Amino acid sequence: VEGGAGFSMLKITQSMIRDNTASNDGGGINIKPGNKLELTDSRVLNNSAGDDGGGIEAEAGSDITIADSTFTDNTASRGGGIDNEGGITVTDSLVSENEATDDGGGIRNEEAADRNSPTSSRLTILNSTIRENTAHNRGGGIRNENEGTVIIMNSTIHGNTSTDDGDRDGGGGIHNSGNMTITGSTISNNTAESRGGGIRNKENLTLTNCTIGGNTAGNDGGGIESDDTLSMTNCTISGNMAGDNGGGIRRDGGRFRLQNTIIAGNQAGNNGPDCHGSIISLGHNLIGISTHCN
Repeated sequence: VEGGAGFSMLKITQSMIRDNTASNDGGGINIKPGNKLELTDSRVLNNSAGDDGGGIEAEAGSDITIADSTFTDNTASRGGGIDNEGGITVTDSLVSENEATDDGGGIRNEEAADRNSPTSSRLTILNSTIRENTAHNRGGGIRNENEGTVIIMNSTIHGNTSTDDGDRDGGGGIHNSGNMTITGSTISNNTAESRGGGIRNKENLTLTNCTIGGNTAGNDGGGIESDDTLSMTNCTISGNMAGDNGGGIRRDGGRFRLQNTIIAGNQAGNNGPDCHGSIISLGHNLIGISTHCN
């Protein structure tokens, strides 16, 4: 969708967008800068893009609202279901069984070329489910790139997979290299062949009232692997597994602040079944086995 000299608004309701192919971006839909899309009660399935956004591509400066919709079986190099360089809000929707040969099996929040736009690289997910997506690099469910902002509330990230293409960067459920806030959500049963079964954090991540359970990493950080700033309040991390260190959480750099949180019942093949690395405790935490937590 392009607006020419002005802006364009596209509204799609109770529709099906399927079996389309783009050689570059936006297998199902491509929204250009300055244009808007409202997608409601619709299905986007079995579309493919040679580059970004198997289901939808949102370019920098575009604005998309998605509600009560489903993205299934879409494929792309990056952003199997959705690729966002603009602003997207996803509400009461399902993103499932999409695939990226590179980053972001379900959704990729791309680093925008135009960082000055108020809608660039902003993704909000509300009351939605991101499940059973696959990335063959970073972020099986969601990949948030540098300078990107993601807000996730009351949602489920479940059963996603990040395979190992050689860089070992992982993030079965989520890979974050930007700014991310997760509230009232569940990160469960995700798998990374390398690091960060549930979440791989490389920038700024805040978790509040969350559950992280049943995730698996082939190497470090069954629940979470964090290299930078991580803050957790009122969370439970249990039932995760790492092949090497940090079954629940592994801190590999940055600051890790913990308050009113339980980390217990996790497993690691080497050190730190529940946690591995330095923690700043703000009080009222319960850690099952704290031998390798400083």
